[in-house]
Amino acid sequence: MRPTPVLTYHRRRSVAPKQFRALERSAALSGTSLYSSLGGAAMDSHDHNRVRSPPYGCPGRQPTRGPASKAIVLATFCAGALRETSQIRARYRRRARFFDSTRSGERSVAPHRTRDRRGREMRTLRSMMVLYGVLLTVGGCRDASDPVGPAETRRKWGWDQPLGTGTPAPPSMSCTQPSAFLGSATCTAAGIAPTGSPSWSYQTNDGVYVAGPSSTLSWSGPMVASGTATISYTDQSGTPQSLSSSINVPRRAVSWASAVTGSTGQPGEIDACFQEDWDGLTASKFCSSSADADQFFNPRVTTLSSGNGLTVAPVGSTGPNAGLYYIAQMTASMQLRTQISPRYRTGGTQYSLASAPSALQSACTAASVTGSASVYQANAICTSNLVNFNNLVSCIWAHEARHMTAGLGTARYGPNDVYARWEPLASSNATSLVAAAKEEYDTVHELVSGSMDVAHNAGPNTGFAGWWKVFNLGWSNQTYYQHC
Repeated sequence: MRPTPVLTYHRRRSVAPKQFRALERSAALSGTSLYSSLGGAAMDSHDHNRVRSPPYGCPGRQPTRGPASKAIVLATFCAGALRETSQIRARYRRRARFFDSTRSGERSVAPHRTRDRRGREMRTLRSMMVLYGVLLTVGGCRDASDPVGPAETRRKWGWDQPLGTGTPAPPSMSCTQPSAFLGSATCTAAGIAPTGSPSWSYQTNDGVYVAGPSSTLSWSGPMVASGTATISYTDQSGTPQSLSSSINVPRRAVSWASAVTGSTGQPGEIDACFQEDWDGLTASKFCSSSADADQFFNPRVTTLSSGNGLTVAPVGSTGPNAGLYYIAQMTASMQLRTQISPRYRTGGTQYSLASAPSALQSACTAASVTGSASVYQANAICTSNLVNFNNLVSCIWAHEARHMTAGLGTARYGPNDVYARWEPLASSNATSLVAAAKEEYDTVHELVSGSMDVAHNAGPNTGFAGWWKVFNLGWSNQTYYQHC
């Protein structure tokens, strides 16, 4: 059987690309590349990489001069059986002369005999030469029909490992995923040479851009915003390239449902927010004037800021989210109260009877109410219209309760949850982050306000006849209608 040489390259340390190209030309390895784009990194996943060469030798051009890192190149040339001993020696001498032509020193070790597992006698010749810092060992004669070689040699030099092609792996990049909010993500690239000037960048799903480090193949740090990490580089031909990988940040389980409440107001609560002719009111618990009556959130939209309704914090100085700000704490709330006008209470505002219709004046005088009277007194005491009065008061309470119910339902509706809308926000500075949070806050507030307005005309429109009411500070008797 015609013997087939097998070359085995064992990398101890990286070899300069120039020297690898020289060795490749010298060995004429059928176009198989020894050069790795990593500038000397491993050519495959094994320390031992074996490449088949053409039959009978590896003539070629001489290696070029130049410095090289320490490495071991083991070239094993397989010959025939013992009957071809003289031819084997001649082949080895030809190779020795070839390596002598490199002007490197040569030390020869005397041939010795050995037997393979099938009992055939074989002869080896070992030559050790230093090729400009690369130690080359030629030896280990075996037959092509025994591709694995002697057991001890197979283990020593890694012949039991799968054959490698020597083709460098293409550039690649991947990112680990954070296990929790503020958890760490690590992006790693491979197969990109330092001469490719690699540089990192990150863009959140909301379009916020983060410039990353250069001249490194890894980037890691805490994460708050999902997005895409990218490494840009120049390949060996000088063409700009990029690789990207997405990062998904687990979201925090936040909700402002527990911060959205409402109840019937106690006497005096939110009284300062009433205007004179309002029968009832639904407003924030913190309402302090009629100007605030349509502001249902606390704090008001216009006063939302870091430390008032929310707190912003920086992510840190490393990783794809370096320099970003996020909302670390959320304290905004909506606490509604319903209330009836103070004039409908037993101790409500007194209005003069001097200009009241005579019928009301006479009725109040008969009931020992003189000079002035509240709306409650005029209807419940002076005219004995207590049942009708109580029905109207109950109707007003029911009317305000519908306003409150509509507002609470809209605020608690999933897509309108303020905390959930704030949770994924991130920005390159605190000011823009608060602005983004305020926009979300205002959007939900408008939805809540709109739903409460729609509830105004809900329910049956009920009339209350014979009702004495103060209008523009004057008394009048009318049939009063209210949506109950």
